[in-house]
Amino acid sequence: MTTVHSDTGILHGFIDRASLAQELRCSERTIIRYENQPNGLPSLMLGGRKLYRVEAVRQWIASRETRPNPRRGGCLIRHGPQNETAGTGDSGGLSEFCSIGCELFR
Repeated sequence: MTTVHSDTGILHGFIDRASLAQELRCSERTIIRYENQPNGLPSLMLGGRKLYRVEAVRQWIASRETRPNPRRGGCLIRHGPQNETAGTGDSGGLSEFCSIGCELFR
């Protein structure tokens, strides 16, 4: 990420809104929307500019990570009949696990 000042400056580790938007490949308006969400993107107003601590942005991104819904059986793809080796051995029926690795989510 592009920092606001040199690596030895007092604002080392901070990034401005335009640089953050460029780094995340989104608009500055999207960054503003992220700030306004519940548990939104942490920011600091300094000298009329919004600044973001790079480590806080990384933590915020990590906190938004989701896992597959276990009630859905771990697979979000609707599968048709599977062969005997891909599932429970019931040929012609729906497999307990799909053939593309959904057993990793169980």
